[in-house]
Amino acid sequence: MPETKKVKELMLLPGEYPAIRDTDSLKEALETLREYREGQGHHHRSLLVFNNEDKLVGILTIRGIMDGLQRSMMQYENTELWNIGWAALYKKDAFKKYTISEVKQVMRPLVEAWVSSDDTVNTAIKLMMTKKVNILPVFKEGKAVGILRLVDILDYVYELT
Repeated sequence: MPETKKVKELMLLPGEYPAIRDTDSLKEALETLREYREGQGHHHRSLLVFNNEDKLVGILTIRGIMDGLQRSMMQYENTELWNIGWAALYKKDAFKKYTISEVKQVMRPLVEAWVSSDDTVNTAIKLMMTKKVNILPVFKEGKAVGILRLVDILDYVYELT
């Protein structure tokens, strides 16, 4: 039964997931995702964000990266949201110009959603559905020990049927 399994039984370890610093640029974040995909063959859609003291401080999603690009485009083009043309990204060197924002400006802070390694999978599902997230950092005694993904929960539930 899903509610009896613990989060720690399904989570990925931090080393199994791409990570960046909160001071890295959006360009560096995209490069990290690409390198991880090419090197390990995993198509992760988010990155763990650590500060300079190696403390997990947030999650950066692909949507967060797109939001950061959108903000930069609005700033550089001096325009409103409704007037942004995404085709501007296709211009030579435009991508470099729009990806200078730091990750910490667009990451999802951990205060929004996280679980304990001893929480049940059922607790994690409720939190994911309530907060509308697909990934949760897992903590034990105040330290980040893993990542729980909704896709792994779905795989587990599927195996039960």
